[in-house]
Amino acid sequence: YIQRSADIPEDAVAEREILVGEDVQSLIVVPMISRGSLRGFLGFEIVNKDKAWPESMVSMLEIVGNVISGALERRIVNKALLESEERYRQIVENSNDIIYETDIRGYFSSVNHAGIRIIGYSEEELLKKHFLDIIHPEYRKEAERFYKTQLVKRIRNTYYELLVVAKDGREIFIGQNVQLVMNSGRVVGFQGLARDITDRVKAEESMKEAHRKLASLDRMKSDFLSTVSHELRTPIAIMREGVSLCLDGIAGRLNKK
Repeated sequence: YIQRSADIPEDAVAEREILVGEDVQSLIVVPMISRGSLRGFLGFEIVNKDKAWPESMVSMLEIVGNVISGALERRIVNKALLESEERYRQIVENSNDIIYETDIRGYFSSVNHAGIRIIGYSEEELLKKHFLDIIHPEYRKEAERFYKTQLVKRIRNTYYELLVVAKDGREIFIGQNVQLVMNSGRVVGFQGLARDITDRVKAEESMKEAHRKLASLDRMKSDFLSTVSHELRTPIAIMREGVSLCLDGIAGRLNKK
């Protein structure tokens, strides 16, 4: 603080000229600092007389300055949080992948537009369903076992492929990463990122079927060649034996015919 503006040091000429020009006789200023950064100043000016600022007032202004600094910091943090949440919401809603959350029991608590579009149920309908409800019956038991293991062993992240049934009866293969949602060290739910892999699975099955057909053709070829070879070897062997008997004279003398 400055009791008399006239007492400002010579090396602060510019500041003294400003105060004198405003007819400021005395002032007190406390910095407002948050997280090591200067956020501003809090001060009072007196224009009609000099004033000795008691330490109690200095302390009070420092407290008020800290309160205001804290409020400003919370405002900055809240603004950044809101901006971050908005960016996250846009990413989730504009994603082509299914992004969803369930509670710890497995009931849907949120799902993005891609999930609604691909699965075919409305958001209201999905939020009433358990995740097992949309899984194909043949995959349901194994999926339940898989995610119970993740929960019991507290495996942070898993990948699993399964078949789901859309509202209109379409069967869709999905591959999904599922991570545990934690709160104060406790598991409170699941968060999933799923992708439609139906085309990939069908392509892989087509390749496997082509390989099976090629293997079957290869076996048929081998069997055919083995059969033909056997059929050819039998008469040739008989002919060879006959020629041998004739040459040895066992079958009698050969005539000119």
